[in-house]
Amino acid sequence: MWTTYLGLIIVIFNSMKNKELGVYRVLSVLEENKAYIGSSKDLKRRSYHHFHSLSKGIHDNRLLQAYYNEFGKDSLTFEVLEYVEDISQLKDREQFWIDSFDFDLLFNIAPNSKSTKGVICSEETKNKISVGLSNSTSPLRRLKGENNPMWGRELSEAHKLAISKSLKARSLKGLTHFNRNRKKTPEQIEKHRISSTGRTHSEETKELLRQQRLGVKFSEEHCKNISNSKKNAEKVTCPYCNLESNSMFMKKWHFDNCKEKPENKNEEFIKKRKENHSCFGKESPLKGTKRIARKVICPHCGAEGGVSNMKRYHFDNCKFKNK
Repeated sequence: MWTTYLGLIIVIFNSMKNKELGVYRVLSVLEENKAYIGSSKDLKRRSYHHFHSLSKGIHDNRLLQAYYNEFGKDSLTFEVLEYVEDISQLKDREQFWIDSFDFDLLFNIAPNSKSTKGVICSEETKNKISVGLSNSTSPLRRLKGENNPMWGRELSEAHKLAISKSLKARSLKGLTHFNRNRKKTPEQIEKHRISSTGRTHSEETKELLRQQRLGVKFSEEHCKNISNSKKNAEKVTCPYCNLESNSMFMKKWHFDNCKEKPENKNEEFIKKRKENHSCFGKESPLKGTKRIARKVICPHCGAEGGVSNMKRYHFDNCKFKNK
């Protein structure tokens, strides 16, 4: 068996050049145009990989593996469809050959050579993925947390600068992240809202976010946009206390959370409302200190005092102004 298998591999290897790029197909010798179409930067290595995985029963393509298991190794052969010189054209040429055949006759699972879009996983596959991701010892999570080779490592400033330049260059070429400017569907927004409801940041995370924003100054245009958004925000009225204000501020302390709502007039709600306040449990930095009022001097009589009192009886209202 192994002699025949190795002989087949040697024949295939000798029929191809070293490390040639191209499009190939694993063709059935029993059924016409029944094949798997793929592309590779090294056709020799890819042909060996296909037949070796099939012989071990571990091939990634379940359709091709099932066919091999049923009809045997002699039912398949490796054939080069086209040699490609430019690697950037490799996937495009693979797509051309996939489109040239009836997809229902192919072993290919995805109709698109560049992605798995359109492939529907079975419930069994979904359950396997779910179990694998939830199991901390699974190979699917071997790069998570402390198992990640980058865990605990800090990038040098030169490395960070190199990454920054690379991302800026991609942005100038129009190569942005695939999720950027992508609008979420209402179902995705609702799913995200439900998963985020009730989640709170730890004190450590809050402090880290605060430190990141220290010293950040908005441009005049940014400040103007914020101001206009607040001024033009929709006005709503609480049905329990009749207070009218912007909708962005009312949802937290009014409507279902309004203290005037009959169902909310109990000690448990009042306690929960206090705990939700951003200043709950924090001691004021001004506690125990005496407030120092700003002093001003009247230019007409020379009297000195607090701003509020002085404006009423001095300056333009000073009795010595017109004397």
